[in-house]
Amino acid sequence: MAPVLALLCFVGGLLFGILTFAVFIFQVACRWCRLERPGFFAASGIVVVSWIVWAIVEAIMISILQEVYRAAGYPPWEARIVGFFIGLPSHMLVTTVLHMGLMRVKLGKAIEVWFIQQMMLFSIILAITGVLVVGFLAAKN
Repeated sequence: MAPVLALLCFVGGLLFGILTFAVFIFQVACRWCRLERPGFFAASGIVVVSWIVWAIVEAIMISILQEVYRAAGYPPWEARIVGFFIGLPSHMLVTTVLHMGLMRVKLGKAIEVWFIQQMMLFSIILAITGVLVVGFLAAKN
């Protein structure tokens, strides 16, 4: 029972850390767009709802793409990459509509928040990937 409880605590802490990081990025994006920065719980709700809706839309889109790729004879791993890039506009649409409804902002500001949020996230991922690649290449020599 103790290992299961420890695992649940670890997973819960990890998920809370990821949520906190996503909420921080969302709040900074709102601040940079000169919008009122929502509180932690309101921002958490917006982030979680946008993740859930986006995950459903992305899952449907990738499953359709995988079937198309399978029928065309292409490798299925390519469908996931193409699905990611095709999914960005749908993610923008979903989160923009959610921001407009939940935060009561105009369309332009909602798109601006999404764009800044994505650029911050991609910049962080790119920086971490760059550090890992340099570390891997340095360890190889």
